[in-house]
Amino acid sequence: MSYRGRRNPGAVVLLGVLMSAGVLAAQRPAAPATLAQFRELRWLSGTWRGSGGAYPAFFEEYRMINDSTILMRGYADSTFRAVTDSSWIELRKGIVSTRSDRAPSVATELSADRVRFAREGSARGGFTWSRVSPDQWTATLHPVTPGGAETVYVMRRVRRGSPAQRLGWLAGCWELRQGTRVTLEMWMAPADGLMLGASRTTVNGLVREFEQLRLAWQRDTLIYTALPSGQPEASFKATLISDDGFMVENPAHDFPQRISYRKQGPDSLVARIEGGNRGIDFPMRRVGCGAPAG
Repeated sequence: MSYRGRRNPGAVVLLGVLMSAGVLAAQRPAAPATLAQFRELRWLSGTWRGSGGAYPAFFEEYRMINDSTILMRGYADSTFRAVTDSSWIELRKGIVSTRSDRAPSVATELSADRVRFAREGSARGGFTWSRVSPDQWTATLHPVTPGGAETVYVMRRVRRGSPAQRLGWLAGCWELRQGTRVTLEMWMAPADGLMLGASRTTVNGLVREFEQLRLAWQRDTLIYTALPSGQPEASFKATLISDDGFMVENPAHDFPQRISYRKQGPDSLVARIEGGNRGIDFPMRRVGCGAPAG
């Protein structure tokens, strides 16, 4: 986890609190560590999406630079392109510690699946990283005052790849039936960073509206473009991309200003449009692309 609040509000983590002085009585000594023990922290390696406390999403990468150094980088969003901050976890002279522009913390407990850090000389506060599975771990921020509550951040692995590749599950045909109203949305498989789609809505078999859709990687971000029947084309920039969906936004658009697609299972998704105080969900199920729209 990051050791300070970040400037980017979409990726802020409050772990700067852990650098507070805390109480000096009953100080925890640093735990001596070996190279072999430090190497066991390789489970941190990778890109992660974190959530918890007051923060719905933040993004970090941990990389083993060598057998005694881990580099942590925080990113502005799920594209992992714009670095917002960085810090180091190091083994030096038998002690594991953090290094950033804040006061360092040292590891007071260290095992294969868990490491606890505290500001040197502090008995309270600090934070603990605990491995849950190969694709998940938690960071627990300990209170600096007696009786205070802990805050737990859940870190889930983000498997990298181009956004189009990560959204390949969207390819195919999806249907929403509401009485005699049927919406069919079709997406081509990704190719060269591009996915093309189209949507059509019929009522009693008569076409009421249709839409051309496009997902494209442009200038280091994912752009969702829609051309609805009878309306001008509008583009939306991705603010969240994961293996299970994406969210795009255009605050200048009247409605919607946000569009999201969220996979619910192999054969179901929920598309949602939002703007102002309005929000509409479109639960869709996968169908064969030759299925009639009656």
